[in-house]
Amino acid sequence: MELIKGRGLAGLIASLALTGCTAVPPELSSSTTNLRCEDNWRITGYYTPIETDFSVAPYKSLTLKNDETYRFKLNFVNAVRIEGWGKTRFGWYLGYFSGHWHKSQTPLNSIGKPLVIGEVAVDNRIIPKQSQVHIPNIKAHLNRSEFIASDVGSAIKQKHVDVYTGEGDQARHKTYAITGFHQVCYPTAATIS
Repeated sequence: MELIKGRGLAGLIASLALTGCTAVPPELSSSTTNLRCEDNWRITGYYTPIETDFSVAPYKSLTLKNDETYRFKLNFVNAVRIEGWGKTRFGWYLGYFSGHWHKSQTPLNSIGKPLVIGEVAVDNRIIPKQSQVHIPNIKAHLNRSEFIASDVGSAIKQKHVDVYTGEGDQARHKTYAITGFHQVCYPTAATIS
């Protein structure tokens, strides 16, 4: 698709129609430039599990990167390994990355900053880091359609966006609700031709 630069909303919609992409969602500003909207992106969600939400299970002993050892519910440990971070029954967060278990006062994104609702993990070869990403079709589930591309994940490749939905079981259910194929609008990276 041709890169669209400063053509205004009418030019943007016409260019998208010619390239087979769908129209820009109405909530996007007419001043938006260098924007690409594409259908059929894989949208998934991730969340921060809370250990106390898990039923009684066998326990697993873990040694953290700082050499502290703790015991956690096995099903919680398995969820943290998938999701990245989980809130322990002690009130701090257990994280798994770079082959080690870590302790933090908050869940962290890939650049070591606190992870907040409204962040998404993307493939930075396609969507530039810290870009605003629009996913109009999930607004009903999350009360928002605009997100910040501030995280990455080993499974996040190509046309895949992973949306952070928050903490606990309610956030876990939101991950199921948003999972599917949806339109995504994002600024184009300089390397895309």
